[in-house]
Amino acid sequence: MNNFPTRSHAPILTPQEARSPESDSTIPSNQACPVRLLSEITVPQIPQGTSALHPHATTSSVTSRNISQTPTDGSRVPMTDAVKNALKCLKDAGIDAQQWQGLGLVLEVPYDMIKSIDTNLALSNPESKLCELLTCAETSNLLLPERLVQGVSELMDMALCEEYRNNTYALCRFIFPHQYVFNKKQEIVTRAKSFFDCGSLSLAEPDCYNNDNRSWNDRISPRDAYLIVNKHLDKAQRYSLAARLDLPDADREALLPLLVGEWNVYVAELLWRADEQQLLTFANLCAVICESGSRWSVETKVCPKLGLDYHQLPEYQSKRRLSENNGEPDRLLSIRDLVSVFCNQMQILPEYLAQVCGYSELLKHPLLMTMQKKIKFFPDTLKRVIFLELIYQKNRGNSKGGLSITDVVRILNKPEVMEFRVANRLLSNMTAGDSEQASPVFTRSQWFDLADTLIQNPDFEAEPLAKMLGLPNHKRKLIISGEYAKDLHKMIYDIFSAANTLGRLTPENLLYALNQTCSASFVNSVCNMNTFPQLQSITGTPLPPLVLGQQDEIPRKPGSIPLTMDFLGNLLLSHNVHRIGMCTGLGFDELKALQTCTGDKPQLLAYRLSKKLTETERGLETGHLYQALQWLDDKDALAYFPQQQTDEFLSCLPEQTVSNIQQGMAYIAAFSQIPATADGIGWILPIACKIGLPRRRFDHIPVSCDPGWNLIRYLLAAGESPSPQRVKELVEWSGQLTLAKDLLSESGANESSAYRCPIGGNFISWPAAIDKKQNQGGPQTVYFEHDLLFKWVNKYPTHPLTSEALDVKQIRTHCPEFFEQLIATLDG
Repeated sequence: MNNFPTRSHAPILTPQEARSPESDSTIPSNQACPVRLLSEITVPQIPQGTSALHPHATTSSVTSRNISQTPTDGSRVPMTDAVKNALKCLKDAGIDAQQWQGLGLVLEVPYDMIKSIDTNLALSNPESKLCELLTCAETSNLLLPERLVQGVSELMDMALCEEYRNNTYALCRFIFPHQYVFNKKQEIVTRAKSFFDCGSLSLAEPDCYNNDNRSWNDRISPRDAYLIVNKHLDKAQRYSLAARLDLPDADREALLPLLVGEWNVYVAELLWRADEQQLLTFANLCAVICESGSRWSVETKVCPKLGLDYHQLPEYQSKRRLSENNGEPDRLLSIRDLVSVFCNQMQILPEYLAQVCGYSELLKHPLLMTMQKKIKFFPDTLKRVIFLELIYQKNRGNSKGGLSITDVVRILNKPEVMEFRVANRLLSNMTAGDSEQASPVFTRSQWFDLADTLIQNPDFEAEPLAKMLGLPNHKRKLIISGEYAKDLHKMIYDIFSAANTLGRLTPENLLYALNQTCSASFVNSVCNMNTFPQLQSITGTPLPPLVLGQQDEIPRKPGSIPLTMDFLGNLLLSHNVHRIGMCTGLGFDELKALQTCTGDKPQLLAYRLSKKLTETERGLETGHLYQALQWLDDKDALAYFPQQQTDEFLSCLPEQTVSNIQQGMAYIAAFSQIPATADGIGWILPIACKIGLPRRRFDHIPVSCDPGWNLIRYLLAAGESPSPQRVKELVEWSGQLTLAKDLLSESGANESSAYRCPIGGNFISWPAAIDKKQNQGGPQTVYFEHDLLFKWVNKYPTHPLTSEALDVKQIRTHCPEFFEQLIATLDG
């Protein structure tokens, strides 16, 4: 017998080895869903079956789906050789016994038999349930080698993904997760085939592919649906199946507790319930896979094997069609509708979605907390589906009954989301009873081509284009001074993307913007290009300005009231988080944590700042925030602020909050002299070098779009106390440095050559020096840009100018004299 050794991820025990009554079990759902109870374990009595599974046995073909059931028994008898061999196969492959229900789905054991096993009081742990499942499968002629090996293949993903995350060698070698899982799975499955002597069988395709004369309305078994879904959808997309298949509310609620267990158990239960509701047809399955983002797989992989024409795929036949509600804006949307909007049309962060729906407490929901502990890398796509389900349940539990079209449109128009285009399309299409989504006026490839055309114009500037397209100031600032600020093509593409999100990228508005920012001849050449037929034979007209201000209809009291998450969800905050935080009393440590835990994601920044501002001990009211925004002259945030009387507060601020606010305002005043044109990295590099911050540490500190906050972060990292006086001193020093560089640039290349990097030719921002001793004249020093010099020496271990051998240890990285010499040119 072949050993097929591999490391077991979760050993499977026989019932005799697993007598402890304490075992992990999955919380079942209702509606005749199995309920697991703890009891003393007994070995099930199983009659000898007719399809005993032995190594090297000749395999038989898959039996008919009309399977006779055999009731389970609780008496003690030894296991058959077939069950023992199946257990050995699963154990050596590393299959967790808790996935016994997923294995039952692949083996195609009937659902009511699964339920009887799960509710059997004599079976108190997953190991005993697995033994009973295998015995029942053997009795029903389902314990076939090809199906068992196929079960190993399908159930291995989660264990192998976890193994990858714990494999230091794989991480250090930069092996992609999917490649690691594929290789390991192939190895395990090959050994399993050898173990059962069924290596010549193809186990990759479900049985449904082998049948002819299929129609779209034919039912598909839960097993075959699982094998297709498992192959063509990722984990987050599989979790959205319950909503996309429009499973009844009670069924979906019953499934939620299963999320904290093995995902195969969840998907198995989901598909069994969908089959009971007669939702599993080829048409429905292919439609929901397409909606999940895998249209290409359905068109090129699934349909050809099924013998079905993709172009004849019918629209999903939901039991609650949108048109049944008479097109009223206040009608309630199904969970399927909500998933199609928030998971297909746009990417809203789950935390912010909970905030603007008024359910911030959902972040502490036990289901979310448990899953975050279980899943090390909890993707936003998966979290968003779960949040939508929890929010939907919350609304159904209220007298309101659910989320209406008006509610969703209001969410999409929140300042931090600003999906006006999606909101308008949703409102117009759904109220007309049409679930189809209209195509955008310009495609993404056209955005790319137009950006490529515009950068050929030497006089073109991006910011005027963004302004003429109607982008708000904070959106323009984020794009113009963002990560890709030096990449003009990427900047223009982002402008088109933002304008499209706001519903501004119409042919008329685009032509108007081009006429305002480019020459007439250039605009004519663009309009005559075949690439942009939308621009032909139209007249460019400006669109009206965006309607800013209060985004909901909730009446507000004219006086100052304590800050709430609902109130802050209607304001724009993420564009100026650090200064708003400093003006409302947040300390440096809080602001650092805010930046670190959010990864500078705008919606997440807005949510976390809102949580801080609403902490009771701060005592902040709407009037205090209004005064702070006025002092900052933050017109972007004030545009959304409702009418506010700030001369009457409910209570005085705590002493500590007042002190923090005064300190924060002093710092903001200190770095208010930073030039508005200063870019985030180029401006701060010389200062970081001057204060002695190591370059490696500098590179690990996240850079925000606020240069003043960046300066404070670097001072703290360098061990300095960032007093307002020190900040002001460094800002003035940076101004002198800029003047000196401008002076040298005007004087010519000869005078400035000593301050330019011999490798790159630009002015040096972070100097590194090579000193050379000579017999006469003392030491001679040549300065280089730090990164360029180290890159050169690591690639060519020679001096860039003399080609002499050079080691990185001969490079001097602390060069305080360089900037002093550069600034001294002002006096010269």
